[in-house]
Amino acid sequence: MSLFRRKEFFTDEEKQSIIDAVRNAEQRTSGEVRVFVESRCRYVNAIDRAVEIFENLQMQKTELRNATLVYVAVKDKQLAVFGDEGIHQKVGNEYWAN
Repeated sequence: MSLFRRKEFFTDEEKQSIIDAVRNAEQRTSGEVRVFVESRCRYVNAIDRAVEIFENLQMQKTELRNATLVYVAVKDKQLAVFGDEGIHQKVGNEYWAN
């Protein structure tokens, strides 16, 4: 028996829709895309949490350094998109500011 319950945020249909969207995006690029969803963000700034998760998942180890993490904290209504340096070199600072 686990002391922690895993919260399901999406229906099976919604999960499949997310999976399909990620697969579609990955087919059009050489990059890796992951979606990480949790209830609350442990930090004030969601991008800090996204960076922590990105590193824990070792997403920086892609050959072209072109992985992207989409982070969502549902109850805190926070979202962050974090792209590795290969993506940043392609799109620049202005892209992330929009």
